[in-house]
Amino acid sequence: MDLLTIVLFLIIFIVGYISFKMGKTSEAFKILDTLIDEFEYKNGFSVDLEKNVKVYEDLLQGELDFYSGNQDRMDENEKNKYLNRIRESSDELSSAKMELQKKIEEDPIAFREEKLVRDTKKGLLRKMVRAADVGQEEGKDYMTRIK
Repeated sequence: MDLLTIVLFLIIFIVGYISFKMGKTSEAFKILDTLIDEFEYKNGFSVDLEKNVKVYEDLLQGELDFYSGNQDRMDENEKNKYLNRIRESSDELSSAKMELQKKIEEDPIAFREEKLVRDTKKGLLRKMVRAADVGQEEGKDYMTRIK
C-alpha cells in the first residue's frame, strides 16, 4: 500500500470512530464522501463531471419549478432576476455537459477507468461504514444481553 492510501484509511478510521461513538452513521457517509472527493481532487483525479451535470440539472429544475409556481406573485424585477438566474443555470449546465463530453472524447478508456476507480473506492468505503454500523448494533445487543 502506498502512503496516500494509508493516510486515507487512517482518516476514515478516525472519522468513522468518532461518528459511530456519537451514533451518527449518516454523518459519516457525508464526511467520507467529502473526504474522498477532496482526496481525489488533490491527487490529480478530475472532478466528477457526471456529478456536476446532475447538480446543474437539479438546480435548473428547482429554479424553473420555483419560477413557474410563483410567477403570478412576482413583480417585474423579481421575474427578471429569476429569469436571469435560470439563464445562468442553463449556461452552467451546458458548459458542464460540454466539459463532460470533451473529457469522454479525449480518452474514453481513461475516463471509464477513472470513473471505475472512483466508484470502487467510494463503494468499498461505504461497505466499510455499513459493516462498522452493523458491528456497532451487534455490540449494543451483546452489551444489553450481558447486563
